Amino acid sequence: MGLYAALLAAASPGCKPCDCGWDEQGSPQVRLGPVDGGGVTGTIPNPCEIDVDFGPLPIGQGASAFIQVLNIGSGPLDLAQINPALNSKFGLDYGTQQPVESGEFGEFSVTFEASTPGAVSSSFTILTDGANSKCPSDDGGVTVLTVVLLGSASN
Repeated sequence: MGLYAALLAAASPGCKPCDCGWDEQGSPQVRLGPVDGGGVTGTIPNPCEIDVDFGPLPIGQGASAFIQVLNIGSGPLDLAQINPALNSKFGLDYGTQQPVESGEFGEFSVTFEASTPGAVSSSFTILTDGANSKCPSDDGGVTVLTVVLLGSASN
C-alpha cells in the first residue's frame, strides 16, 4: 500500500466541488448528497474533513442526509469504516461499501433526531486507499477522512 488520503469538497447549494487538477489512482472526493428535513449543510474546514450540520431543529423532528464519496481518480477506490462512537442522537447507515470505480461514487446516510434541547456533535472516520498528499495518515500509513456531525434541538 502506498500513501492514502482523501480530498474533500462540498456539493451543497452554493458550493462547488474542488477542482484541484488531481487524477491519482482512486482519488476520493466527498460531497453532501440529497437531504431530507431541516437546513442540512456541508462545509470543508480542511482538505480531509467534511462537517455535516443538521442545523437547529424543533424537539421531536429529525433530518437525514447522504454523503457521497466520488472517485475522481483513474482506478478503483476501496473504502473501509472505523467503528464510530456516535452520540445517540445521530445515526449512520454505512452498509457494505463495494470498491468504487472511477467516475462513480459510494454513498451512505447519516441522521439526526432532535430529542432533547441543546447542541450535540459526533464524528467518525473512513479509511480509503486513494492518494492525496495533503491529508495526514495514521501510524499504519493509512490516511483518514473525517466526517463531523453537528445538530441542535430547541423547544
